Amino acid sequence: RTFIMPAQGLRKKSVRQKLSPIASEFAGRNVLLVDDSIVRGTTSSQIINMAREAGAKRVYMASAAPPVRYPNVYGIDMPTSAELLASRYSDEQMDEMAREIGADRIFYQELDDLRASILEEAAAQGSSIR
Repeated sequence: RTFIMPAQGLRKKSVRQKLSPIASEFAGRNVLLVDDSIVRGTTSSQIINMAREAGAKRVYMASAAPPVRYPNVYGIDMPTSAELLASRYSDEQMDEMAREIGADRIFYQELDDLRASILEEAAAQGSSIR
């Protein structure tokens, strides 16, 4: 988990060490990169940059989680609100956020859709969640 590393330089270096794109898979293509979440944007921007260096024509970024706008005070060492990428942008400013991390477009899981999918799966499993 690079977002919990103590220094920005370490976070950037770690992303480059753990990922290596295969140019033939990216060259001339439009790609959709999916991550579980976007916290500071460090990992996302590095991955997007690597995809572009490998020849991607357009790069879209999708988060399987809703925007992380507030620190988690009960668990892992999260950054402050000011360090969280999504905290600096409203839902209407997704294009600006995408530009900051170098993506052509950014997509987040909608909180209402996430809730609906949890309720649907719970019902399918015979559980009652409200």
